[in-house]
Amino acid sequence: MITNRKKLLIVDDSEIDREILKNILGDEFQIIEAYNGYDGLEIILKREEHLDGILLDVSMPVLDGFSVLRVMRENNIKYIPVFLITAEATKDNVVRAAEYNVSEFIVKPFERDKVLKRIYYKLGIVSNQELAEKDIEEINTYIYITNGSCL
Repeated sequence: MITNRKKLLIVDDSEIDREILKNILGDEFQIIEAYNGYDGLEIILKREEHLDGILLDVSMPVLDGFSVLRVMRENNIKYIPVFLITAEATKDNVVRAAEYNVSEFIVKPFERDKVLKRIYYKLGIVSNQELAEKDIEEINTYIYITNGSCL
């Protein structure tokens, strides 16, 4: 079956979190799942040209999210937008994410509208004008670095 839906890879060791994200995203996107960073990396390395985005949990056994990002960088895979999934967007995580050009943080617990808006925006499905100012400010708070310091 041929589909024009964008393809997202969800890499998260929590089956519940993967199910929640599939429920939020499944009508709009084609979803591929990986149960840990190692399995996710295998998919990324084999099919990177086919992935439109990656939702990557920070804390996982076997291989954590930052280790996956490091291997992606070592393999020059930097054109796939990565959305880090975390329960807390700490300053340390934000700084580390910026080193890997992470597109966005998606914070747990997941809020359907926020998850969709962030992914739509970063994948070019909606423009800046279509996002509320408050949403844009919140997005920028999590990830952007200005003059070497976190906002």
